[in-house]
Amino acid sequence: MCEFPFRVPPLFDGQEILRITSEQFRELPRLSDKKANLTAIINRLGELSAIAQDLPAIITTVGKFSASNQTLFLIHDGHAVTGLLKIGVKKLFLYDGAQVIHEMSPMCILDFYVSEKFQRRGIGRRLFDAALIYTNISPHRFAIDRPSPKLIGFYAKHFGLKSYMPQNNSYVVFEDFFNPTSPVKPKPAPFITEHVRTETPSVEHQQPVVQEDPVEERGPVACDAGQGGGHQERVPTTEPEQEPAPVGRAGEDLMAMQRRLNATTYDYMRRNTTLGRHY
Repeated sequence: MCEFPFRVPPLFDGQEILRITSEQFRELPRLSDKKANLTAIINRLGELSAIAQDLPAIITTVGKFSASNQTLFLIHDGHAVTGLLKIGVKKLFLYDGAQVIHEMSPMCILDFYVSEKFQRRGIGRRLFDAALIYTNISPHRFAIDRPSPKLIGFYAKHFGLKSYMPQNNSYVVFEDFFNPTSPVKPKPAPFITEHVRTETPSVEHQQPVVQEDPVEERGPVACDAGQGGGHQERVPTTEPEQEPAPVGRAGEDLMAMQRRLNATTYDYMRRNTTLGRHY
């Protein structure tokens, strides 16, 4: 856990995880408090990461980060910074399972550290999920620089990846690395929530709503030719309501006869009112 003499949350803009690229870091004003505070955080976490992994040299410093094309993910708990994940593209020569060498530029895991006091709390998984979402790359498609035994175990636990191939350049890739169609997909972490935004049509795409005055629904009007059009009759627009049919076979026959009779009567009334007759 890294505590500093300044408030950490404002640096994260209200988020748990801060993602910053080396380009974004370079663009920060040189004498700004934000750049100075991030410099202190990156240097301190890089130092702790090297100690935890027993590395001969510190691999994450502000000097190295700002001179590269890498991305850092930092996580905090509201008071202190508790973890770091650094990724970036590297040009590598990698051997596959058949010992065929490939010149590639894959996305790589370059440094990974979670404070000892905060391990086994899902912090490392949240950092990895942030990186997977950002890059849209599956876990097995990363090359890993000098992975510690803890990171190998982390991959096995969270992503089910166990068989890996050490390379001559200190990198490690998993067997599915060379299979772009591999079905390996991480199970979503239980603490990751997917937010779904409901899009509202813009004003120019919304159809205007025309409110009309309520109009009483009426059937067509037929005039009595014999009365000079003075008499009007409403033509029924729906068939007469049917009474509930009796139950049983006899009831079904009666219901069928009633339907035919109603249909005949309805058709007769429509034809005669249309012709102008009144009965």
